[in-house]
Amino acid sequence: MTEQEFDTFIINSPNVLVAPAGYGKTHTIASSVKALRAKGIKRILVLTHTNAGITSIREKFKKESVPQNGVTICTIAGFLQRIVNSLSKERMPDGNDSDVFYTKLYECALDLFLHSTILKTILEYSYEHIFVDEFQDCNR
Repeated sequence: MTEQEFDTFIINSPNVLVAPAGYGKTHTIASSVKALRAKGIKRILVLTHTNAGITSIREKFKKESVPQNGVTICTIAGFLQRIVNSLSKERMPDGNDSDVFYTKLYECALDLFLHSTILKTILEYSYEHIFVDEFQDCNR
């Protein structure tokens, strides 16, 4: 990817980078965050599926000398749990049955994303840019 293509990629959003495993998607996220921070964009959210994914992203950021202050890195489920706990009136089941818990979590979160203008406002003011690592593993 040329520098001009890269600049176009990070500025014109939303974008999707699809590549096979080991092709540098996490490296691209780190490079994108570094470039955005150089342009003065500081409030960035990076989501991934697992705690191992968080560790991988943090290690890549460290290797690429990407400052992490102002960058929130968390799992998708953890991020959604904070949203649901803050904005939903629904009570979440305990975590003993993970299938029931995650089904309820995603249902509540989806409802909030579809119907909550407050959530949209919070996200717009909280983050200037959002990355989802391993997006191909997401469903509705």
